[in-house]
Amino acid sequence: MAILVALAAHALAQQGADSHVLDPLEMKIDALELKDETLGDALGQLNQAYDISISIEGVLPEKGTIANPKFSARIENRTLADVLDWLCALDGRYSWSRDGNNVNIFPRNSASDDSYFFNRKLPELTLSDIRKVSDAVLALDRQSNDPSGGVIYMGIGQKLNFAKPWTATFSNITVRQALNRIARQLGPTYGWQIGGTSKAPLIVFHYRLEFQAARTAGGQ
Repeated sequence: MAILVALAAHALAQQGADSHVLDPLEMKIDALELKDETLGDALGQLNQAYDISISIEGVLPEKGTIANPKFSARIENRTLADVLDWLCALDGRYSWSRDGNNVNIFPRNSASDDSYFFNRKLPELTLSDIRKVSDAVLALDRQSNDPSGGVIYMGIGQKLNFAKPWTATFSNITVRQALNRIARQLGPTYGWQIGGTSKAPLIVFHYRLEFQAARTAGGQ
């Protein structure tokens, strides 16, 4: 995939010339071209180029894997938000939303489903002296009271620890928003992705969405 973007140095120079920092979702992308590639491939490229968090809730099979559609298409001179709209129109299984600096990609048919785990509302989430991401996910899982069992944390490679013990209380947030808060505590570009199967969803946190990681999210 060929992607032509204003790279970080150019973006920082442009921001320095402005009186305020430009919203990353309003940054212009010169061109994005997909050549027989998936939504995940494109998101991996975007996450590498921009200081935002991108998280993907893959469309999960009951078992096995899903062969995700590939696209050959091009968009020019549009904002990052416009490009996300365009990508979700190409792969109509998905929609996206924004939570501060976090971009969430999720199954379109789950948008109004209150029983969907990541839409599940938490009246209160309490984290006390949490040092590891795995412990934060476990606390979230327990407090969600989800009868289906929530998610399974997969610590791939280096274990993720917070810079210092984390104590926080959040009220009236969704599971998705809570996972965004965990990622945000790690750093501004951290995100998460869901893969595996619908009966055993797996969650992995990433510093940025890598290309290979993007291909494996949701069975890609």
